[in-house]
Amino acid sequence: MTYLDYYKIILGKVSFDPQLFSKEYLKAKQILKSNEVGDLNSWIQAKGLSSHLGNQTSLIS
Repeated sequence: MTYLDYYKIILGKVSFDPQLFSKEYLKAKQILKSNEVGDLNSWIQAKGLSSHLGNQTSLIS
């Protein structure tokens, strides 16, 4: 399992709490390579979870 897969699982499990989701997303951005962050951002948007980032929409770049 890659870190990308790991964070997809974690973010899916914490999607009930936008604050926790944002915290885990920031952790993922620190760990993942830039191309993996792009893949994670695409996954977040495809799952309709980007609203969980609230005012932090600039996090998705």
